[in-house]
Amino acid sequence: MMTHMDPDQQAPQRIRVLIADDHAAMRLALTVFLQAFEDLELVGAAVDGAEAIRRCSETTRMWY
Repeated sequence: MMTHMDPDQQAPQRIRVLIADDHAAMRLALTVFLQAFEDLELVGAAVDGAEAIRRCSETTRMWY
């Protein structure tokens, strides 16, 4: 399992993923596929680039 290590923390962090695809079937398939990986955190899905950008700004965490 590969994980991202935050430099200020000892524990590995999960990789956060947002899916963007205009086909509902592809979004569903990717969601099911990505849920199989313990080191990934699915934070959302978007139907186009504009929605993906909005959702990213809503789900972005700042690391200090």
